[in-house]
Order: sequence, then structure tokens, then C-alpha cells
Amino acid sequence: KYSRKQRLNVRYVVMDMNAHYGSWIKQVFPNAEIVTDRFHIVQHINRTFNQLRCQIMKKYLNQSDST
Repeated sequence: KYSRKQRLNVRYVVMDMNAHYGSWIKQVFPNAEIVTDRFHIVQHINRTFNQLRCQIMKKYLNQSDST
């Protein structure tokens, strides 16, 4: 367990993209800046691009089926 003084001196907290932790971290480490780790940022971007790619493919497949 960390003392209040130690927790106030924490400058950064690295976490995944789970929004539930953010408010808890701000209570425990009020002066810390929350940083999202690179892995989860890249993972989110890849998933988003993949979803977009699938939507575009379906759109063109549906268009070619109707012609």
C-alpha cells in the first residue's frame, strides 16, 4: 500500500483502454496523467480498419450481385 504522499507524486499511470479504471485511477493518483499503452491503441486501430474493410467489401459484393 502506498502512502498519500507517494500517490500524490505519481506522474503517469499506463493502462489499457478500459474506461472503468480511469475514474478510479484519478481518485487514487489525482496528479497522475493517464497514458494508454501502445499495444491497445494499435489493436483498436487495427480492429476499426478491419471492420471498415469488411463493410466496404460487403457493399461492393452486394452491388455486384444486383447487377
